[in-house]
Amino acid sequence: MLDIINITLRQNLTFSSPLSTTKNNPGDQVNDQADQVKQLLAIMDDQFWSTNALMESFSLTRKPTFRKNYLYPAIQAGLVVMKYPDNPRHPQRKYKKVDG
Repeated sequence: MLDIINITLRQNLTFSSPLSTTKNNPGDQVNDQADQVKQLLAIMDDQFWSTNALMESFSLTRKPTFRKNYLYPAIQAGLVVMKYPDNPRHPQRKYKKVDG
């Protein structure tokens, strides 16, 4: 089952990330994003996390970069869910790793 999740994650990252403007090999950046998603999932537990708390765990300061490289790929792969999915701009939005 983990192999299927890994394959799906890699396919989603390949098709959903804007990598055509990078200087590096696009495949390298896809692997980097997959690694970043794995790091994100390793930090998250069964509680909801704010973006700031997650960023502090990685010592990151740029929210757009964090969302693009860590959070959005995990959400698109179905590995992370939002606390208020009907209101993505909710002032108390938080994220949680999907059980399973």
